[in-house]
Amino acid sequence: MKAGTNILARGFWVRFSIVCMMIGVFAVMSHAELEAKYSFDGNFGDSSVHGFAATSTRPPTFNITDAKFGASADFESSNRLFLEVAQNSMFSSLEDMTVAMWVKPESWEGRSRIFQKGGDWDWRLVEEGGLKFDYNGRSARVGSSTSMVAPIGQWTHLAAVVDTGSDVVKLFANGTEVASEPLQGRGIDDTTSPLFIGAKMDNNDMGDYFDGLMDEFSIYSDVLTSTQITELMNTNTVSGIPFPPPPPPQQSPNASIEISALIDGRDQLIIRDGTLQWEHWDMEAVGRHMGQNVPTTITTTLDDQVVMDHVDWTPEWDGQVRRGDRSSVFTGLIPEFPEVDQTVQLALLDVRREASIVQHPSMGNDYTLIVEFNDNSAGSSDMYTLRLDYYDQEWKPVPLHSVGVLDVAVAFTPSGGAYGLGVLTAGGQADVTVRDVDGQQTTYVGGAFEMTTSLASRNTSGSLAVGEFLGGSMVFRDSNQADLLAGDLIELTLYELDDDWGMLSGRGLFKVTGGSLEHDFVESYGEVFQMLFDIPPGDLDDFSSGFTGFTDITIIPTPEPATMAMLGVGALAVVRLRKRRVGK
Repeated sequence: MKAGTNILARGFWVRFSIVCMMIGVFAVMSHAELEAKYSFDGNFGDSSVHGFAATSTRPPTFNITDAKFGASADFESSNRLFLEVAQNSMFSSLEDMTVAMWVKPESWEGRSRIFQKGGDWDWRLVEEGGLKFDYNGRSARVGSSTSMVAPIGQWTHLAAVVDTGSDVVKLFANGTEVASEPLQGRGIDDTTSPLFIGAKMDNNDMGDYFDGLMDEFSIYSDVLTSTQITELMNTNTVSGIPFPPPPPPQQSPNASIEISALIDGRDQLIIRDGTLQWEHWDMEAVGRHMGQNVPTTITTTLDDQVVMDHVDWTPEWDGQVRRGDRSSVFTGLIPEFPEVDQTVQLALLDVRREASIVQHPSMGNDYTLIVEFNDNSAGSSDMYTLRLDYYDQEWKPVPLHSVGVLDVAVAFTPSGGAYGLGVLTAGGQADVTVRDVDGQQTTYVGGAFEMTTSLASRNTSGSLAVGEFLGGSMVFRDSNQADLLAGDLIELTLYELDDDWGMLSGRGLFKVTGGSLEHDFVESYGEVFQMLFDIPPGDLDDFSSGFTGFTDITIIPTPEPATMAMLGVGALAVVRLRKRRVGK
């Protein structure tokens, strides 16, 4: 789409694409949601909206040269490397689900677990004389040779599906169903155990650990079809299911409390004004272990300044502690939290099982916060560390919604190797339009957009090209060449549309790092939700050759849940790849 395109024709096609796009969203929108996703691109964070970060005392390393998308995690069974995701109510409430990941095994020895949650018959993907997906006593097993399905030294995409509606459990390899078994009416086993990735659990036999590379471990809350699994395999996303960016940084909390305590069973911590108190429910009381009384350690901050630094408090209990008994009261909590409405967020720093806020402070409960620690499913006692961050509820995000440009020249230049290397550039003079959620627009005529990023990996599906770019930068400039928005590209993926129009579509993620609009975005992370390329048909079957085209690009910030609800249909519409024919 070139700068001289007829304005009326352009307007017709833009309106046409928006209508088709919105119809398409409702036609293909899946009930599934992305509940957890671990991409292993330099961290073990969860890029879903839930933020269920994985932790480990012996974590895998990262491999940036051998991965399907970005980087991968290198699990070594000889060193018993693993990841652990603490139990949460989301995993326990699943009825149907799909668990998918890429694996490149270095060996299949013992009873290698790709993942496991709960006991041997809860849900797990294991090599046990043949690869099988166990779910609540039912096993979808591929036979006696795991290497036939997931060969050693090769990348294989695996997906385990629980479909209660069809009463079946299935296993897919590279998008093809390879095993299934009737569920016989069995729903999810409501295990309270954590999810282990790459292991059965911590400190098991060496043969229980996965040995090899793993990438893009995802959990969806519904059944993905074989078509959706293939799309996920090829593009690392599923049409109609948003792929959220990593949870963006929050505003700094007004104050925080970090607590470390020895937990055995279930106990509640009660916080009100300047006091702390424990209430006991199951097993041993807090701090008691083998005749010892281990203190609770308290650290607090106010406006990012440490106030109490690892202060020890040994809670006292009267006699034989029974269910519902309360400890002595700690009265020296500083700062003393005011009796005003605040938002409290929980950060699990080091927990073996569960910890959650069961009561937020409000006028109705005399501004009392209650946090529950639950270690019932584990043996003996263990130290738990968490942090409570207090925010003013009146804090609101600024409402800037999107920044967009039209008619930018785009070029891809290969730099060696089949499909594997190259640089994508986009730039040139452009009219830059800024829009807020109230619909107000400001257009900078004769502004500019520039973007550069390098091709890190590729996949092809038939004659369709799919490229993943990592690392790079982008900038919007106004008519006076002053930066409106500058950022670092975190990821960018392009798809060739199968419509004979010579089009590419794409999406990506960037981090705002500068410009006059930097502090006007809802969050510092944004999403490239539209990239449309006009390329001659048949010129691009892969990324081994260069191409040149024209594109329009729109970038939006990542809304908070409240902002997403306010955007309504528009929020759903932006996650679907737009498809339109451009004027020639």
